[in-house]
Amino acid sequence: MPENEGKRCFMRSLSYWSNKTLESNMSQVLYVKQSFTAQIPNAPALLSFCAKNPSKFAYHAGTPGLTVHGRMEEREYRDLLSLYPGQSEVHAELRQLRGESQLYLLVD
Repeated sequence: MPENEGKRCFMRSLSYWSNKTLESNMSQVLYVKQSFTAQIPNAPALLSFCAKNPSKFAYHAGTPGLTVHGRMEEREYRDLLSLYPGQSEVHAELRQLRGESQLYLLVD
């Protein structure tokens, strides 16, 4: 086999295995969650909190659920906690909601 032919075979083989390694190490995102909801009781200041940023927060009185669209920031989380002083069950729900929202991926 001529030297050039051997180099071409080697390069094709190397290229094939490089692509296979890349494919096996890649992740596929099949679904990106856009919003996150927690069962939170209504509080007088909650509706005004949501009204300050209606594109990000919504309260659904019928379910009672607080929905956040996107990632909840630390400041927003602390503001929500202050609406429910001494209510550890609500604090736990808000903590879980904030944690889930940190998984939000911005889709370009």
